[in-house]
Amino acid sequence: MALAFLAVVCLFSTLASGQVEAADIQKLRRAEQAADRFTERFSETLDFGVVWKEFRSTKFRSSVYFQDAITGRREGRTDINDALIERGFVAFMNYVYLKFAHDLGVSHIGSEPSDEEITPVEIQEAERVNKYINFDDNEREPKNAKELVEYIAEADKLAKLYRKYVSRSTFDSAVYKENLRYLARFYGRDEDKHSIVETEEKMGLGKGVKEYRVTRGAFHYAFIEEGKEMKIIGIGMGN
Repeated sequence: MALAFLAVVCLFSTLASGQVEAADIQKLRRAEQAADRFTERFSETLDFGVVWKEFRSTKFRSSVYFQDAITGRREGRTDINDALIERGFVAFMNYVYLKFAHDLGVSHIGSEPSDEEITPVEIQEAERVNKYINFDDNEREPKNAKELVEYIAEADKLAKLYRKYVSRSTFDSAVYKENLRYLARFYGRDEDKHSIVETEEKMGLGKGVKEYRVTRGAFHYAFIEEGKEMKIIGIGMGN
C-alpha cells in the first residue's frame, strides 16, 4: 500500500551529544511517556480520532499530507481546507492503526504470510472495490475536496470492519508483544534510542524549536512542548 504521503518531511539539525542539556533529556523522557500513553489510550478506545484530540499539538502541520490536494489548492483548482485535510489524516491513521494492531496480533513478523492470508475476507472485498485505499495497490491520492471526502468514507468503512477483529486483548497477546520487540530491533531502538532536533525557520514552528522524537512499534512521533505538556506535531511510519 502506498504510504508516501504519510511521511513528515522535516529539515532539521541534529543536536550533538555534547549540546544536549539535562532539561532536554528530561523532556525526551516525557515524550517517551506521552508516546506510551498515546499507545495505551488507543488500545483502550480503538479510535485514533479520540486519542488524537488529546495529544495533538495546536501547531500540527496538516499541510504535509495529501500533497496532490495541497498542490491543487495552491493552484486554485480545489476548495480543500486544512480542516478537511486533517479529517483525512485522522481517518487514514485510524484505519492504519487498527490494521497494524490486527496484523501484529495474528502473525509473527518474519513468517512471511501474505496479506490475503491474514486479512479477513470481508476487508479484502471492501478494499478491492475502493478507489483510494485498496487491496491491490492500485490506489491513488485524492486531488480535491470531493475526492478527499470519498477517501475519508473509504477509510472510515475499513476502520469499522477492522474493529470487529481487534480488541483490548489484541494488545496483550503474546504474538503482538513479540512483534513489538521485533520492530524495536528492526528500527535499532532496543534501548529506546531517540533524538532531539531543532527545526528550521521554514518549518513554520520558528527556528530552534526543539522536537522530541520517539518510536513506538512502527510509528514515529515528533513531540514539542506546549505549556507544561508534550504534544504531537507529526507522526510518520517506516524507515
